[in-house]
Amino acid sequence: MDLSTTLIWNDVSKILYTNTEPYVVDYSVVISTVDKDISIGLIDLLAVQSNYLTAIGDYIVLRFHMGLGTFTTDVYPFRDNLEVTLTKKVTYNKKKIKTVTRYKAIILNYDNILDGTNHDNVPKDVADVHNLATIDLQLMDTLVEVLRTIQVSGVYVNLSNKDALLTVYSNESKKISIDGKKGLDAITIAPPDNTKVYDHIVLPSELHLLDLSTFLQKKNHGVYRGGIGTYLLQHDGKRSCFIYPLYNFESYKKPVPKLTVYAIPTNRFNLSKSTWLVDNTNLSIVVGEDGESSNPGETDYMNSGVGFRMADAGSFMKKPVKMTKDGPVASRSHLNYEIINKDRTDGVNYAPYVKAHSTPYENYSKVIEREGYPVTIYWKDSNSDLIYPGMPCKYIFMKMGTIYSTMGQVVYKEALQSREGDVTTRLVLFIRRVDFSTKAI
Repeated sequence: MDLSTTLIWNDVSKILYTNTEPYVVDYSVVISTVDKDISIGLIDLLAVQSNYLTAIGDYIVLRFHMGLGTFTTDVYPFRDNLEVTLTKKVTYNKKKIKTVTRYKAIILNYDNILDGTNHDNVPKDVADVHNLATIDLQLMDTLVEVLRTIQVSGVYVNLSNKDALLTVYSNESKKISIDGKKGLDAITIAPPDNTKVYDHIVLPSELHLLDLSTFLQKKNHGVYRGGIGTYLLQHDGKRSCFIYPLYNFESYKKPVPKLTVYAIPTNRFNLSKSTWLVDNTNLSIVVGEDGESSNPGETDYMNSGVGFRMADAGSFMKKPVKMTKDGPVASRSHLNYEIINKDRTDGVNYAPYVKAHSTPYENYSKVIEREGYPVTIYWKDSNSDLIYPGMPCKYIFMKMGTIYSTMGQVVYKEALQSREGDVTTRLVLFIRRVDFSTKAI
């Protein structure tokens, strides 16, 4: 099928031919010790890994070259207390945007740099001329550094789990100051599935702030059906905390900023530097159809089940039976959770029994995860800052000449900026399985 004859071509052509001005990003770096500030010229690589499933913040690696004498004299002795100021300058659509972010820095490869060198007896300027060292620094956001050490506890009355999250994060944020500013500028919590207001929410001592959402998800009746994530980052110039569901296939339908991905043959756009377009708050991108996927088919459903059966532990604290004139009568629907997520056409709807619990949300998450699979795509000439934790997405792709679409969310991002300024972003989408017999568009 010729792509230009399909229903998606109008949308794709807008992306490819609307943005005529290139998106240009330039960085400048200053390393700070207790003694001095050292400006870095060109950077070789800036890699930012964002794992929205398991991490709480970005893993950032900065690579550059520095004279060995400067490194051994001015940087290495202060390796336990290094800071990096990263200035980012963006030029796009005749606008220039500048952001400055300060990080704690850890030298990742100083053993390799110093291995086999006798730098003690070599003058600094001589070592700089004759030896150029490749330096890898891990950059840690000061926001993550501060918040990950905070512990919380207490009893909160007449609150939902969402209100408890907002209250605790807001209160703790007011207590800290980073670079003369309050800790968090924005707390974004996706609408919860569990909206019940509880008489008491008890937070145990020694609970870390960044573990609060997981505690409420697993120990206090749950927040989302599909698991929960917490992520800290600089977003839209604000120190932000995102709390969001995992494995959510329906959030694309909600009025939130979302991503639409068009996976098409690369020969249709390999000459274009325009691969993305923002319409209001929604992002559309074009990627090659040669991405990577791992679709388990029906294997997970057959091995682990399409649902679960679980006794409701909370029901036993109430009256588990109703007394009638004919004797006690138990209501199965009030004593158990019996869930299936898919009605298999072969009639084999395996739903195993699981351990009794007061909330089914932990098991909901496992079942929903079986409904999808990851797809890895490579977005060239990208603007990875437009992606945020848990961002809902729609994935539109071709298979044997037919267009299909499915929904999911972004669960991983890795942006690589080279010395030449090109930015390629690897995205992992967790998408719902496609029924190829019914979902063509």
